[in-house]
Amino acid sequence: MVKSANLGKKLTKPLTFKPMPNSSNAELLNASCTYWSLTEAERKIVDASVPDQDTWVLDIRRNPDGTWEFDLPQFKTFSELFVGNTEKVLDMHYNKLSETPADKYSTMQLTVSSEPLENRTTLCKFVSPCPSFSGASIYLDDVFLEEVWLCPYVQTLFKSVPKKLYIRMEVTS
Repeated sequence: MVKSANLGKKLTKPLTFKPMPNSSNAELLNASCTYWSLTEAERKIVDASVPDQDTWVLDIRRNPDGTWEFDLPQFKTFSELFVGNTEKVLDMHYNKLSETPADKYSTMQLTVSSEPLENRTTLCKFVSPCPSFSGASIYLDDVFLEEVWLCPYVQTLFKSVPKKLYIRMEVTS
């Protein structure tokens, strides 16, 4: 049993990731995210234009279907989705921070860094590569002890797969 100091509860379920089927993640990303609709050659050009930095600030919004998304227009990225349990963990953080359930009007500013952040909301530690989606990674959120799925876009932003992601969330609506 794992005990969370933050929740004060013992977890009775094992920490095992149950990813969406590879085709479901791919379908969502290809249908909704402009970066993933680019050709491989175009993605390489965009990837090369991303600066080498260890902290990113994203304005994220919740969709009516329960997913969260962000835009980075300077990198041809619109509606980049958080899926594969990440959307559920974002809901949990939103609920904790705002003391209200997340809905289609919910927004947050998310600061994510490979370096320690002051006043962080959570720390996500790398668990493993995703066995069913090449380039994707599984992390463990240290507040809710839930696994989150991050697509290969994380590698685009950080130029590698960070072992730790320090995250600060602020509710904006």
